[in-house]
Amino acid sequence: MFVAEDQEQVDKILSIKEECPSVQKIIYWDEKGLWFYEDPLLMSFKELENIGREDEEKYPGKVDSCIDKTGGNDTSVIIYTSGTTGLPKGIIIPYTYVLFYPRNGFKAYNLPPGADYFSYAPPAWAEQLFGLSVGPDYPLVISFAEEPETLQNDIMEIAPSMLFYQPRLWEDLARQIRIKVDDASWWKRWSFSLAVHEGYRKLRAQEEGKRLPLLRKITWWLADKLVLGVTRGHFGMKRVHLCTVGGTSCAPSLIRFFRAIGVPLCNAYAASEVGFLASITQQDTKYDTVGRPFLGVEIKIEENEILVRSPGVSRGYWMNPAGFANKVKDGWYRTGDSGRIDEDGYLVVYDRVEEMIHLSGGAAFSPQFVETRLRFSLFIKDAIVFGDEQKPYLTAIVSLDFGMVSKWSEERNIPYTTFVELSQKSEVLSLLAEEVKTVNKLLTEDGRIRKFVSLHKEF
Repeated sequence: MFVAEDQEQVDKILSIKEECPSVQKIIYWDEKGLWFYEDPLLMSFKELENIGREDEEKYPGKVDSCIDKTGGNDTSVIIYTSGTTGLPKGIIIPYTYVLFYPRNGFKAYNLPPGADYFSYAPPAWAEQLFGLSVGPDYPLVISFAEEPETLQNDIMEIAPSMLFYQPRLWEDLARQIRIKVDDASWWKRWSFSLAVHEGYRKLRAQEEGKRLPLLRKITWWLADKLVLGVTRGHFGMKRVHLCTVGGTSCAPSLIRFFRAIGVPLCNAYAASEVGFLASITQQDTKYDTVGRPFLGVEIKIEENEILVRSPGVSRGYWMNPAGFANKVKDGWYRTGDSGRIDEDGYLVVYDRVEEMIHLSGGAAFSPQFVETRLRFSLFIKDAIVFGDEQKPYLTAIVSLDFGMVSKWSEERNIPYTTFVELSQKSEVLSLLAEEVKTVNKLLTEDGRIRKFVSLHKEF
């Protein structure tokens, strides 16, 4: 059975129907342009509904009987991988996989049953599991975008409790907020600046494990009530309880910005074959990580690769069982991602295993991971990291962000005349060393940056 939206999709499947002998029916719901099609494979969605009603009258209880016969290991859906490491593969998802995550993974977020979830991604993606399947069981109230062009307006209208975006969309949203603020009157810009400042104060207290003084609680409440809450409302986030990042991690500075304005943004880690595995929660402050494993999920590192064991595992690849079997070792699924587990049990994901470079001491590192984390710094505009099998450590060339570093220097009365002079100031080199030290905390002891150079010009 092939389910199509309109004439365009119907024409596509009809053009290759000879190559798809297993297709018995093509179901469509937009009849525009299809009134005079006479292919016996075609059936409108209304016809399908009528057949269902007739069948229910003829065989009452048949649907319930079919449900009762369904087992946890039966196939619920087949979703496809993104194809980043080869051709897309169909993943056979059993019902145990679908039911495991709402009953276990969502508990980490303390998401209240009945929360509003906004579904915007194509169902053929993992959205089949995250929204459409998880929703009825948890349960969630699921809403859909009317059109791709109305996405932002729909979010504002629905004001969901939960949002699931890729990093690029969170970056775009942060940019939109800043643009809106820059275009506002001086009074609103000043008010927003003060309110965000209070937001960062509250966030720093949480990060340091300190209680916010009563006066600061009052100023935060006023800032949130009068400014930040209004800002969230303009972007459909006035009732948001949880926001997660899919695909890859967001920059810590981006997470801190959203949390400062009252949006609980969280990094998460998932693999289509084994589902959602780990996430930081609304209370966690290790923004460079993807959090701790969900309840019932086991994660270990073997030869720098992340291995996973979980009740919510797929049954394999459609028409390619050997391909999946090669990724499973003693019940552990090999994700193909490189990473480590820090001293607090938080998972740090580096890169794909094949992208890692080895040092002489045997440690492996991801140039992309290290360079990206260096650029997360407010004071580093760009960076290049070097390492190979000739030395047991990393070196780096960093280019400072002139705007931020010059402002930092002026606040501390550090004199300079040019970019070249500023880049070589001892105070600036100490500042950059602290930023490098912060990144080193994310790396293994034998794979850290030991030397760096501050470039006297931008890349």
